[in-house]
Amino acid sequence: MYLAIINGQGIFLSKIDLETDLVNELPDEINDALGKTDIDSSIKYLQEKKALRMRGLLLSIEDKLYKLHDGELVRPLRKLIELRKS
Repeated sequence: MYLAIINGQGIFLSKIDLETDLVNELPDEINDALGKTDIDSSIKYLQEKKALRMRGLLLSIEDKLYKLHDGELVRPLRKLIELRKS
C-alpha cells in the first residue's frame, strides 16, 4: 500500500536493486547476452562492476528493451512522460 502512495508522488524504489530487478524482468535475454546460465550468476556479474557491465549489457540487449514496456522498471519513465505532457 505504501508503494502506491510513494509511486503516486513520482518516487520509485527498486524491489531489491537495479541489477536484480532488471535480470528478473528479462532473464533469458540477459543470461544470453552475458553468456550465463542462471539469473544469480548474471546478477552477481553485473553487481561486480556496475557501471561498466550495465553499459555493456544495455548495448547488447538494446533491441530487446521494448519487452520492458509493461514491467516495473519503466514506471519511472512513464511518470516522466506523464509529467512532461501535463
